[in-house]
Amino acid sequence: ALALAPAPALGLAPALYPLSAEAQSRKHPGKLGAIVDKSPAGSVLGTTFRVWAPNATSVSVLGPFNDWKGDRNPLRMEGKTGVWSADVPAAKPGDEYMFLINDELQRKDPRARQVTSSDGRGVIYDTDAFDWGKTQDWQSSATLKDLVIYQLHPGTFHDPDPLDDQPGTLRDAIGKLDHLKEMGVNCVLLMPVNEFAGRHSWGYNPSDQFAIESTYGGPDALKEFVKACHERDIAVHLDIVHNHYGPGDMSIWQFDGTSRAADTGGIYFYEDERGSTPWGPRPDFGKPEVREFIADQVRMWFDEYKIDGLRWDSTVNIRAYNNGADLNPEGERLLHRLARMIRREYPGKVSIAEDSIGDPRFDSSWDYGWHHSGDHQGGIVPQLIKSSDAAKQVGDIASRIPTDLGFRRVIYSENHDETGRLNGNRRIITNVDE
Repeated sequence: ALALAPAPALGLAPALYPLSAEAQSRKHPGKLGAIVDKSPAGSVLGTTFRVWAPNATSVSVLGPFNDWKGDRNPLRMEGKTGVWSADVPAAKPGDEYMFLINDELQRKDPRARQVTSSDGRGVIYDTDAFDWGKTQDWQSSATLKDLVIYQLHPGTFHDPDPLDDQPGTLRDAIGKLDHLKEMGVNCVLLMPVNEFAGRHSWGYNPSDQFAIESTYGGPDALKEFVKACHERDIAVHLDIVHNHYGPGDMSIWQFDGTSRAADTGGIYFYEDERGSTPWGPRPDFGKPEVREFIADQVRMWFDEYKIDGLRWDSTVNIRAYNNGADLNPEGERLLHRLARMIRREYPGKVSIAEDSIGDPRFDSSWDYGWHHSGDHQGGIVPQLIKSSDAAKQVGDIASRIPTDLGFRRVIYSENHDETGRLNGNRRIITNVDE
């Protein structure tokens, strides 16, 4: 393993939401979302709901457990934290639910683990119910330098019926894992699996940061996929997106009904020039509640899904704004805090950036230069496609491998950006065939 320089000693905040005497719920302190309550024997006793809505004047929860009536289960503010909570004994796993804010705004739970594809409601999900079997304590035998990574898009990797206009699922993908194993792959990198607008996407338009895309099979399907990979001694990395959210179907947009202007996002987003990206609104990294929202999502991947590593999409748009032209110290501090958290709480988990070569906060980074920059021939890919001098081709490619960074970079011949149709590109094998 690599010896990495420690991140600056900024420290991690304690739990953001201490309970007060005014709290409606005294269960699960510090946790937000819909948390299933259980007896010591494991039987379900109900659900605790806790949500951050600092500007709301009232919050209640709706669901079949109260006939979707807003006056049945009101939440109460916990002191001055901006967090509202209630215990609902009748709410059980599998029940759909929504928050009702100010008696008029129906909002999905920002931390819902599962949402419905038809009407966009949250679903109460028991995060502890899945049986991991013999993979409960699985750890990869491959160190960072040994990883052979296969980037996998669940919707297209293995689609049993490509003509039915439905994407493939994570359960479908399990059927081809033995093929990857035979190829020598020991790490699968999933493109983003967060819930997104529509049914077909690369996943870089996340609408629900804690929910697993329903068309891919939802949270249990992801756990089944990870379990199947671990049974084959294949690690699972996941692409995550926190430089922007959406832009569509976001219940957290103007979540509690307040915003600086009609076109700004409210409590979860910057509402000045930092709020805009080409892909969707940027989260407000300066707010402790938003930072904890992001940190808790990272913890979720490791704790609940046993993910082995993360690939951070477009870190430049976390540490900067205006397409990287202007630095954002709040984004820098967020990356420091997350790096410290991962190394302290999850030793052995891998953190890889898309675009941060040499940044000590990450174990590694993708190296775009390997793929498409270098000498007059423009990188390795044009040589793989067009070169007629095989000896020069192999020698030049080999000469690009050694660097001072060693294995702290990911080199590749293909990824989604360089071969995807959305970008007007094609697979290398398609270009070679012509």
